[in-house]
Formats: sequence, C-alpha cells, structure tokens
Amino acid sequence: MPWPKPWPRPGSLSVVLPCGKFPEAANPPSSSTVTVSLPGISSRPSAQSPAERPQAVFERAVTDFLAGRVAESVVGFDAAAKLDPGQAPEFWQRGIALYYAGRYKDCRLQFESHRTVNPNDVENAAWHFLCVARAESPQAAKRALLPVGPDSRAPMTQVYQMMRGDLTKSGVLSMVLEMCRLSVRG
Repeated sequence: MPWPKPWPRPGSLSVVLPCGKFPEAANPPSSSTVTVSLPGISSRPSAQSPAERPQAVFERAVTDFLAGRVAESVVGFDAAAKLDPGQAPEFWQRGIALYYAGRYKDCRLQFESHRTVNPNDVENAAWHFLCVARAESPQAAKRALLPVGPDSRAPMTQVYQMMRGDLTKSGVLSMVLEMCRLSVRG
C-alpha cells in the first residue's frame, strides 16, 4: 500500500476557472470566472529536471524503502528534504527509514519535526519513542514522550497509555482482542 505523498504543496500558481454550479454552502463569485491561487506551485518552468524535483526524489525514496532498499531510501529522503526544506516536516516516512537504518538521533529529530504538522498522531509519538529508546534508553524515551492530541484510531489511545507507563502490554492486547471479538459478532 503506497504511502500518502505530501505534494502538491500550496504555492503561487493562479488558475482561472469558468464558473459552474456551486454547492449551496459555497458563496459563488459575482463574475463568470474564479481565480484560484495555489501558493508554492509556480507557473514558471522549473530549472530542475523532472528526476531532480523534490516530489520525484521523494517518490523514489518511498519505492526504495518498500523494495527493502533502506540505505537508498534514506539517501533519497535526505535529498528530498534538502531540495525542499519547508516540506521536510511532512516526511514521516523518512523517520521510519532512518529508524531501520539505525540513525536514531536523526529519526528522533524527524518525528519531533513531524509533530509540528501532525500534533495528534500517536504513531508519530510511538516512532519517536522507539528512536529515543534505541539511541538512549526506554526510560529516556518515556521522559521524552511527545504529547499528542485526540487520536480516535483504535487502539492508539491504549498504545499511548502503554508508552506513558499507565497500561501494560497485556492491557493493550486484551483491548485489541476484545475489539476483534466484538467485530466478529457485529
């Protein structure tokens, strides 16, 4: 299953669209056209070849990772982050690749950065926890646990409680088994 791609990023291309039917909730413009601005996307041709564009580099890194070429994927993710530093916090995939490459300090920094664009994600906090635990210790990981907001995905709340030390592994597994039992009934 491919990972979501963080592009296109908002940019600066303006497109004029003909007005058509608008949903009742929308406020239709008074003229017969609509101008849409997409910040960050330029109508000017890029000086980079298509293979050098951040999105293409990022997509190759994802492909490399999914093919088991972890070292190559890290090189690609690092290159994409350098080509488009403003987009780099979105690269949670880079953090996972860094973990598998054994670059735990960089992994930690990537997930701390990703929290700025996705503050509620328990998975982000879990990967951060794993990176810190590998680089330092499980105790240090618990102390450095990233705060999260509400994450409605089951069993994310319980996983977070386990990382905090408020729930045991068996408590999480019991909850998951109960969810499976209920889903079979329902």
